[in-house]
Amino acid sequence: METTDQFLASRIFTPADQEWFAAFSGDCNPIHLDSIAARRTLAGVPVVHGLHNMLWALNTVAAAHPEMPIPTSLRASFNQFVSLGETVSVRLSSVDANQLRVSVTTNGLSVMTVSVLLSVEGLREPSSDVPANGKSISVSAPLDLSMNEMASLSGIVPYATDFSIVQSAFRDVSRWLGVARVADLAGCTRIVGMVCPGLHSIFNGLNIQLTQQRSRRAGVSFRVASTDERFRRLVLDVAGTGIQGTLTTTARQPPVAQPSIKDLAAVVRHGEFANQTAMIVGGSRGLGELTAKMIVVGGGRVVITYAQGVADAKRVVDEIADAEGLAEAIPHDATLPCATQPIASYAGHITNLYYFATPQIGGKSSDVIDLSRLPVFLQFYAYGFYDVSKTLARGKLVVLYPSSVFVRECAPKFIAYAMAKAAGELLSAEMTRSWRGVKVLSPRLPPLPTDQTAGFATTNLDSPVNVMLPLLRCAHTM
Repeated sequence: METTDQFLASRIFTPADQEWFAAFSGDCNPIHLDSIAARRTLAGVPVVHGLHNMLWALNTVAAAHPEMPIPTSLRASFNQFVSLGETVSVRLSSVDANQLRVSVTTNGLSVMTVSVLLSVEGLREPSSDVPANGKSISVSAPLDLSMNEMASLSGIVPYATDFSIVQSAFRDVSRWLGVARVADLAGCTRIVGMVCPGLHSIFNGLNIQLTQQRSRRAGVSFRVASTDERFRRLVLDVAGTGIQGTLTTTARQPPVAQPSIKDLAAVVRHGEFANQTAMIVGGSRGLGELTAKMIVVGGGRVVITYAQGVADAKRVVDEIADAEGLAEAIPHDATLPCATQPIASYAGHITNLYYFATPQIGGKSSDVIDLSRLPVFLQFYAYGFYDVSKTLARGKLVVLYPSSVFVRECAPKFIAYAMAKAAGELLSAEMTRSWRGVKVLSPRLPPLPTDQTAGFATTNLDSPVNVMLPLLRCAHTM
């Protein structure tokens, strides 16, 4: 086959595609299906299964070049999350006479690469590195295991779909690789997403050798070959009916849990926030949730807003009520005018405003400096902030607008975020200067452990309580 660099196809993955592939593969991890659960991950939104993207790309290659010999190996890297609604494109290029490169991009950025080594002498016999016998592990919900529990894990994960359905769903790649091997690959995502690492997994890549087919197995065997506690990385050996090789995965940090009311009672002084009625925009999780709890422990009353997380908001309100505190939750969308939302009815009844509304901070761009998300950041950190403040400012109002140290120094991909936060700081200064009775604090917070830092090392970050409590005390006494 002769090819240099060839565009093959584009597509957009939809929620219906997600649900179909989850049932097809057996990988029902909530990062792919549940927008509320996904927002508490580094991705922030539901993302496409890496194996779905890969099988679609290989199916496209096989349809365009039906004469290709069977590969001896596939080496894939899942470089970036692919969100629903993004347009992805697949290209095919030659590395040499026997090696192809399949790449999938979105907005010019590589999200997946697959190196395909074509067969010259035929497929090898399978080795016995991963035993065919073992405990069958079939779960309906992803396992939530510790690194220690995963370190010695092994077993067989059953195929989720009959081979006849596999063949009809991915006809061209099933013809190219063999239907059993396509089922084996689908089994790999079920291992990662449901068993090991399971609930908090990221599938980083695979290195698979295609072998002569054994008699049909019950599923794909795996065992954990190595772990790295520092980066929460795991390498899994796998073997199926017609493949064997390794999967590289990461066990994400679980969503950040804020301290309980009981824990905060040990550090917040009794009555220190008495007579405060606080509106906490974005109070259903993260620093907003922490702020709500500290104010209530100190004797104040809170109204928290949520955009999507009604269950999270209810959890916070219920915890406060169980501690005999005063709290309520209302919906609020920072992209819509306050005048049309419930928050407008609180004008003149709020003494303190705490503004934690935020979109997903991370993004994807091939540009050295990504300014494509600047309008979104400005809507949340400037326009939305201004609208809430103006709506609630009826008499005395103290506002806490958390800015970021990124305004002073940040990586290029966070330039747009820093610009919007700087705009919020300018607004804060002007509101204090020109609005009678309004005082705005805009401290630059250091990086803190939150859902949006869940993919990074968090062991050296400051304690949110140690950072936020002095700021709340300052806002209360102004």
